[in-house]
Amino acid sequence: MMDYIDFGDIQDAVLNCTYDDIAYGNEIINSLASRLKVTDIPEPVPYIVKRLGVVAACYNRCLLQTGTDPTTVFNGAGGVENSDIYAQKLKLYKAEMERLMASLTAADFGVTGGQGRASIPLYRS
Repeated sequence: MMDYIDFGDIQDAVLNCTYDDIAYGNEIINSLASRLKVTDIPEPVPYIVKRLGVVAACYNRCLLQTGTDPTTVFNGAGGVENSDIYAQKLKLYKAEMERLMASLTAADFGVTGGQGRASIPLYRS
């Protein structure tokens, strides 16, 4: 598996992504490419594809960290005065990841000369 993102691509000052998060982001890129039948991913990947990998890595880290924010304060009545930062970020990263997964096409990977055209043979009868 090729690495499309690395630690230098993560710009979130709160999250401390691990190698597993980076691997998850790279795997999401591979998974989407496979679903779109992209067999040759250019290196470096286009920005929008890299963005998907970064968002997926951050999503994974938030998923694993939710509930561990030491600044979360409970008010004693079962309520939370300020929500877990990881839970807040999880919602944002999930929405962005879903948006990117739904909108990316093979053309976004730069295949077929960046045109993303498919050919359909036509025959005259």
